[in-house]
Amino acid sequence: MVDQPKRIIQVRPTARPAQMRPRHLIAAAGGLFGVVLPLSLLAIYLWVFATPQYQVIAGFTVRQEEGSSLQSTGLGGLVQLGGLTAPRGDADILYEFIRSGDLAMRLDQELDMIAHYSAAYSRDPLFSLNPEAKATDLLRYWRRMTSLSYDRASGLIEFRLRAFSPEMALALSEAVISKSETLINELNLAARENLLEFAQIDLAQAGADLTLARGAMTDFRTRSQIVDISSDLQGRMGVLNTLQQQLAEALIATDMLAATSGENDPRLAQSRARISVIESRILQERASFASADPMGGNGRDYPNLLAQYEALATEQELAERRYAAAQAALEMAQDNLARQTRYLAVFIRPALPDDADYPKRALILTLASLFAGLIYVVLT
Repeated sequence: MVDQPKRIIQVRPTARPAQMRPRHLIAAAGGLFGVVLPLSLLAIYLWVFATPQYQVIAGFTVRQEEGSSLQSTGLGGLVQLGGLTAPRGDADILYEFIRSGDLAMRLDQELDMIAHYSAAYSRDPLFSLNPEAKATDLLRYWRRMTSLSYDRASGLIEFRLRAFSPEMALALSEAVISKSETLINELNLAARENLLEFAQIDLAQAGADLTLARGAMTDFRTRSQIVDISSDLQGRMGVLNTLQQQLAEALIATDMLAATSGENDPRLAQSRARISVIESRILQERASFASADPMGGNGRDYPNLLAQYEALATEQELAERRYAAAQAALEMAQDNLARQTRYLAVFIRPALPDDADYPKRALILTLASLFAGLIYVVLT
């Protein structure tokens, strides 16, 4: 049996051998000029031209002296003692003040901040300030070179500031603390002056009310000719009690006389006449308590006078209490004006930095490489 020759079938390759094409050159050039070269220039800029930045950290809060706050109420200056340890409103004001352009302008006038931050502008325009910066540019750069952390619950503020020299960073941080203390003192003085003004107004109003109450009482005493109606009432009750005692004695004497003498005895008639007179007088006294005018002639009964007197006496007593409270409030406001009740408590003192913490060269280059690589991959 003769073996048949094997047939060899030629199969064409699924893909042709790779060859350099124009798009490959474009992709390589894009990676070189779009990723490698910019990152190299960025690295050279960061390590050669970027100005070192020194950071200073400070922490402070606004404190209030315990038991020194005084509040005036509408009831003639009644006062309250006991204060907050960290006034939230003052801390909020201080937080906004540090971020404000007003503080940046004050620091520039005091320490020539624009000159410091723009000194390296020709060599490092990326991290420096333009020498011709306006107020808005200075505010934007100030917020860029500072960092604030504020806890509203506790009122703690942590402040971070960067500068191109350790001495300038320390000087700026100390100036921020000094300006903050000045602001707190101004707010404290304004609050105490307002409190004193309100206390004086309350005292004047309480004095006027007391004068009116006393005048009303004097007018009542003049019209009724009664200095103290309670004493007058006690006197009238004493007269009535005396009459009742005399009536009881007369009744006993009449009964004894009737038992030992006849009906025609003139002494018995006289005794009975005396009893009649006493009873009539008692009825008149009792009637005067309900309807009769004690002085006669002005048409006002005794109960009405008693009600008027009690109302006037109550109003005068309240006015005297309000006046006493207003006097105490004024004295405490004057005492508070003589001392500082709010102050800036620094819990992290600024210190001279040893090393430059910024710019974060490795971090910036790493992030730039990541984003440049992602953009290159997507575009490719």
